[in-house]
Amino acid sequence: MLYVESPFTDPYKNLALEEYLFYQNLAGDPDADILMLWQNENSIIIGKHQNTLEEINEEAVEKHGTKVVRRNTGGGAVFHDLGNLNFSFITTANEEVDISYERFLNPVIHALQALGIPAVKSGRNDITADGKKISGNAQAQHRNRILHHGTLLFDADLAMAGELLKVSQDKLSSKGVKSVRSRIGNIRDYLNDPRMSVLEFRDYLRTYFEKEAGGITRVTITPEIIAAAEELALHKYVSRDWNYGRSPMFNHRKEKRFTNGKVTVEMLIKKGRITECKISGDFLALCPASDLEDQLRGLEYRREAVEGILDHTPLVKYFGNITKEELMECFY
Repeated sequence: MLYVESPFTDPYKNLALEEYLFYQNLAGDPDADILMLWQNENSIIIGKHQNTLEEINEEAVEKHGTKVVRRNTGGGAVFHDLGNLNFSFITTANEEVDISYERFLNPVIHALQALGIPAVKSGRNDITADGKKISGNAQAQHRNRILHHGTLLFDADLAMAGELLKVSQDKLSSKGVKSVRSRIGNIRDYLNDPRMSVLEFRDYLRTYFEKEAGGITRVTITPEIIAAAEELALHKYVSRDWNYGRSPMFNHRKEKRFTNGKVTVEMLIKKGRITECKISGDFLALCPASDLEDQLRGLEYRREAVEGILDHTPLVKYFGNITKEELMECFY
């Protein structure tokens, strides 16, 4: 396993570095297993398919100078600061089992449990301790390569997280809680030795994964890699278009929350045809919803036509466990 320790705390640059590692051959090996540990300064990281303005408290974001950045994976918005540690696994996935969340979550859970933390998998993509969310995870796939990344709330400012994130009441109700703050917890509160720092925690995880993998090779981030990441950050991740998006005027908008996530379908329908389409939400996607949007543009707005497109789409890769029948509720 190759190990990368990011030199950045800027969220634009960290997400750019992660993307670079995902798409480029590192050390000349296209099948290399990569572990990256990284931290971001005060920021909100938005899921790829989310409507940014629905997820953030703009006044609080401006007040705290919080950076808002869209990532390349699905799922919901999360808060990062230097009390949070992020991990990324990049590896080859040749079978469906290779992209299961358990494959990546289990070693993290075992590492936490070895510290005395009552960590368990919750739902499809979270890790909780005593019912408090301490880690959220998401994935992306490119050909036979899989990116799995997650947060680890170690000693984060949970009050600020509650102030910055604007979570819909239906999502809170589905989780049985009244606020963001009451739903999340810090790992440090569960440690046998609360004197451990977040950097000591990072070093512990690196050592743990090294033993699990039978050894790791630390990769030096060269000036060339840094320059490539900084250029990508500047042209993509700093862009307001990427982070907030642009939407045409729609005359159809329907939003539904299902067990496996929220889906919003917005369409511009003219003369019985779908001329524009935008699908957003916090669903767990491996592939971009834009693929499906492209297929729907120009389609007759008939139930049979939309169902035909969905029938020939591997929905689990685009919407996780949300079903075709549930999706159809958003189109009509």
